Amino acid sequence: MDREIERLEKLAEQGDVSAMFDLGCMYEKGTTIDIKKAIEWYEKAADLDSRAAMHRLGEIYLKGQGVSQDIEKGIEWYEKATDLNSGYAMLMLGDMYLKGQGVSKDPKKAKEWYEKAANRGNYYAMLMLGDMYLQGRGISKDPKEAKEWYEKAADLYDESAMIKLGNMYLKGQGIQKDPEKAKEWYEKAADLGNQYAMLMLGDMYLKGQGIPKDPKKAKEWHEKAADLGNYYAMLMLGETYLKGQGVPQDYKKSKEWLEKALNLGNLYKNADFMRYVFEWPNGRKKL
Repeated sequence: MDREIERLEKLAEQGDVSAMFDLGCMYEKGTTIDIKKAIEWYEKAADLDSRAAMHRLGEIYLKGQGVSQDIEKGIEWYEKATDLNSGYAMLMLGDMYLKGQGVSKDPKKAKEWYEKAANRGNYYAMLMLGDMYLQGRGISKDPKEAKEWYEKAADLYDESAMIKLGNMYLKGQGIQKDPEKAKEWYEKAADLGNQYAMLMLGDMYLKGQGIPKDPKKAKEWHEKAADLGNYYAMLMLGETYLKGQGVPQDYKKSKEWLEKALNLGNLYKNADFMRYVFEWPNGRKKL
C-alpha cells in the first residue's frame, strides 16, 4: 500500500489528475483512512477540473463523512461540477431540491436540475422527470409528458423506464389502455434480464389481461423470473402446479416451488403463501 501511495504521489507531483483522485480515494476508503489528506488530494484534482473529485467533495461535505457536515460547501462543489457539464452533479442537486435534503423543498428547482441532467443524457434524471409528471410531485400532472421522458430513458436501454411504460399502458395511467403495447415494453425489459418484467408477462398470460390466456407461456415467464430469484414468481408456480393451470396437477412440484419461496424469507406472514398451504390436499399441510 505504501509503495502504491509513493507511486501515485510521484505521478501527482507531475500533474497527473487521475493520480491525485486515486490518492484521495485511497485516503478516504483505503486501509489507512485520513479524511483530511483525502480532501487535500480531491481539492488538488478539482482545481484541475476533475469532476469526479468535485463529486466526492460534494458528498463528503453534504453527508459529513469524517468532517463536520457543511451543506453549503457540498452544494458549492456540486455546482462547480455542473459548470463542467456534470450530469451526475445536476442529478444530485435535483434530488436535494425534490426531497428537501439540506435545502428547502423546491420541486421547480428540482425539475430544472433534472432537465439539465436529462438533456446531457442522464437516464435517471429522465426517470425522475417522468415520475414527477406522472405523480404530480410539486408540478401539474401530465401523463403525456411523463411518457415522453420514460421513452427517452427507455431509448437508453433503461429497464425501469420500460417497466413504467408497460405499467402505464397496462393500467391506463393517464393514457389509453393498450395491453399489447404493455406486453411489448415488458418484453423489452425482460430481454434485458428484468425479473419484474418476466413476472408481469407471466401474470398477463395467466390472467388474460388484454391478451389471450396462455397458461403455458405464463409458466415459462414465471419460471424465468423464479430462476432469477423472484419469490412471487415461485409462489405463482406453486399455485400453477397446485391447481393444474395449463400443466398436469403436481403437488410435488407445487411443494418444491413453495419451499424455494419459503427459503427466501419468512413467508408464513404472506397471505398468498398461507392460502396455497391451506389449499393443499389433506387439510393444513406443513411444508
